[in-house]
Amino acid sequence: MNSERLVVILILFMLGPKATLVAQKCPICDSALGVHQYRVRDQFADEEKLICGQCMLLKERCFLCGLPVKNGLTRLRDGRVFCARDVNEVVLSDDEAKCICSGTKNALGRIFSRFLTFPDTNVVISMVDRVHMDGLFESAGFDRQCPSVFGYVKSRIVEDEKWEHPISIWNAVPKARRTATCAHELTQCWLKENLSPDRDPDRDAIEGFCELHQCLGPVR
Repeated sequence: MNSERLVVILILFMLGPKATLVAQKCPICDSALGVHQYRVRDQFADEEKLICGQCMLLKERCFLCGLPVKNGLTRLRDGRVFCARDVNEVVLSDDEAKCICSGTKNALGRIFSRFLTFPDTNVVISMVDRVHMDGLFESAGFDRQCPSVFGYVKSRIVEDEKWEHPISIWNAVPKARRTATCAHELTQCWLKENLSPDRDPDRDAIEGFCELHQCLGPVR
């Protein structure tokens, strides 16, 4: 009798964790996880989550967190999809995005005013979608001055030997990402205007300089 009770206790002990997992709810559909579960990393929250088997079959994935999306999704014209949680983290308004970039430019000017002056009136910042940016990266003769996929600046000399800096930045990204990208591209503009022609630093050195201003600037 005692041995039978011991066996039952051992079985319950062994099934306990599994039974608990089965009873947990899937964060995607809010249903019980069931027997088939998958561990997936939430790229935005930087944590792992257990997803049920049915939700793992969903085709839609949130652009920000990478998790499957079932209900309450927001789809942009360029095909990007955001879950109900993450759509609140991105800046969807181009006007608001431009205000953020303007504030970033002003903040950089104040922070580094003792050391350098960033280009101002000859900088034009535009918000573009993924289709536009992908088309730019894939176009023939494209000169990728910066490896960032969130922004691009095509600095060029126009009439009267003056510089012009058209900057393209992805729309619908979190405020912190937009601020960081803007600071990075503005530093690229400064380098184009101030780097001596007889100096030829490699890309890593240039990117390191831009990353430094990005980290020390308004995104601290």
